[in-house]
Amino acid sequence: MSCGRAEADIMRILRRMHVLTLLSVFMLLISGAGAIPPLADAARLVEFQVEFGQQGRTGEEGGHDLQTVHEVMRQSVDNYLLALDPVRLAAGAIEGMSTAAEGAEFIANREGDAVRLQVGETSILIPLARDDKTNREALLAAFEFIRKASPAAPVKELTYGAIDGILAQLDSHSSFMPPEVYRETQLETQGTFGGVGIQIAVKDRQLTVVMPIAGTPAERAGLQPGDRITNIDRAPTREMTFTHAVHRLRGTPGTSVAVTILRQESPGPFTVTLTREIIALKPIKAVELEHAIGYIRILSFSEQSGRDLQQTAQVLTEKGVRGLILDLRGNRGGLFNESVRAAELFLEAGQPVVSTTSRHKSEAAHFKTKRSGPLQRVPVIVLVNGTSASASEIVAGALQDLRRALVIGSKTYGKGSVQTIIPLSDGSALRLTTARYLTPLGRTIDGAGINPDLLIRNPEEERSSVKQAPQEAAKGRKRERSRTLRDRQQQKIADQEDDPSVVIGRRDTPDLQKDQPLGLAWRTLQSAQGADVDRLLGTARGLLPAQRGAELDLPAAAMSPQ
Repeated sequence: MSCGRAEADIMRILRRMHVLTLLSVFMLLISGAGAIPPLADAARLVEFQVEFGQQGRTGEEGGHDLQTVHEVMRQSVDNYLLALDPVRLAAGAIEGMSTAAEGAEFIANREGDAVRLQVGETSILIPLARDDKTNREALLAAFEFIRKASPAAPVKELTYGAIDGILAQLDSHSSFMPPEVYRETQLETQGTFGGVGIQIAVKDRQLTVVMPIAGTPAERAGLQPGDRITNIDRAPTREMTFTHAVHRLRGTPGTSVAVTILRQESPGPFTVTLTREIIALKPIKAVELEHAIGYIRILSFSEQSGRDLQQTAQVLTEKGVRGLILDLRGNRGGLFNESVRAAELFLEAGQPVVSTTSRHKSEAAHFKTKRSGPLQRVPVIVLVNGTSASASEIVAGALQDLRRALVIGSKTYGKGSVQTIIPLSDGSALRLTTARYLTPLGRTIDGAGINPDLLIRNPEEERSSVKQAPQEAAKGRKRERSRTLRDRQQQKIADQEDDPSVVIGRRDTPDLQKDQPLGLAWRTLQSAQGADVDRLLGTARGLLPAQRGAELDLPAAAMSPQ
C-alpha cells in the first residue's frame, strides 16, 4: 500500500471515529446511560480496515464468491428450528474457511465478538456483530486474508468450508447440497429420470451392477448382478467419481450410451449399447400372500409413493384381504406430506396423524386425515427396524398411538425433525431443520424413536454398519462428516471403499421362512379375530416361541439406480 493511500485510509477512519464519538454523546443525552467509550472499537476498526485494505482484491469480487455462504447464514438465522446467534455462525464460517484452506496453516481463535485469524506471524482481528452487514464484511475480510496467504486455495473449497463451519453450529440433520447433489435429490424425490435402469455401487474399487431394474433397457440387454462396468462411452470408470459415472449413465430419453462389461464367466470384456428411457422408480412393492394376507412394502416416500400406494390399497381391498402387513423396515423417510397420505389409508376421516412445532409459534401445524381410507377396517401389523426413520416413523407412530396397528420389530432410528429444502442462487440447496414433529399423543420421536409393541431383536442388524452414528455423537463430528461426504463425491472410484450395506443381486421378495418378523406377522393375521391391537399382540406373543432360531431379516441397502 502506498504512503499516500495509507494516510487517506487513516484519515477516513479517524473521521468515522469522530462520528462514533458524537453518536455516543448523543445516546448519552437521550438515554441518561453512560456513553460507551468508542476508542477500543475504533482501534479495532482501524486494525480491521487497514489490514483489509492491503489485500489487493475488490470487495465486490470477493462478495460474489461468498454469496452462497451469506445465503446459508441468512436462511439459518431466519428459519432454523432454534434461535441462533449470528456472531456464532459467522465465527464458525471463518473457522471453517480457515480449515479448508490448503497451502498454509491458519489458526482462527474467537476473542469475544471477534475472531483473530493468523498465519505465521501475520494476523488480522475481525470484528463480528449481530447485524448482517458487519458479518458480511467480516467474512469478506477473512476470505481475502486467506486468499492472499494461500493463493492456490480453491475458491469453492473456501466457500464450502465456510458453509461447513456454519452447519457445525446446527443439528446433524441440517446439510448443504452442492448443485450436482441437489439435482440428484430432485430426481430421487420425483421418482422418474432418463437412464438405463440399473442399480450400481462401488465393489472392490470397481463400478458394479447391483441389480438391473425390471422392464428397463439394462434388463432387456442382459446385464446381470455383479457385472463390472469398466468403461462408459470408452471412458474408464475407475478414473471417474461415482457422481460422474451416474451422470454419464443418465441422460435424455432416446439417446444411447455404450457400457463395457467385465463378467466373471466371460472370456473378456464386451460392450453393450443401451438406449436411455424414462425410468420410473417404484417406491411401493406389494403382493398378496397366502391365506388372503396383503403385504405392502414402502421403500421411500417420494412424489410417486402416495399415488402408487393408493392404487395398491384399492387392488388389495378389491381382492378382499383379511389382514395387511405394512413393511417400513429400511425406509429412511422422504417427503413429509406423502407420509400423511400413507397413514390416511388406514384411518377414518378427521383423525390426527402428526403435528409440527417450530420456534415461530404461528407456524405450528396439525395434520389430520381428509377422508376415510380403504383399509380402515383391515387388521394391520407394521414392521419397523433401526433404519426406519423420519417419514416412516410418522406413519408407525400415528398408527400405534391411534391403536390402529400392532408394531413389531426393533426400535426405530429416532429422527423426529422436519427438514426444509431451500434452493440457493447458485443451484445448490440448504437442507435446514425447521420443525419437530409429534405423534397424535404428543410424543416426540427425535432422539427417542418408536418402540415397537413387540420387540424382536436382530443381532445382525445391531452389528450392521448401515445405521448411522447416534445423533448426540454426530453433532460433534458435523464438520468432519460433511467434509468427508464432499470428498467422497470427488474421490475416484478406484480409490473408494466398499459400502458394506450393499448386497449384489439381492432381491427384496418376501420370505416367510427366513424373515422372522414377517413370518410372525403373517401367522398372527391368519388367526386375527378383528383389528383389536391387544388381541393381535396376545396372538403374536403366543406364536413367538415357535419362531425363535429362525434367520432374521436385514435392512434394505441404499443403492443408486440409473
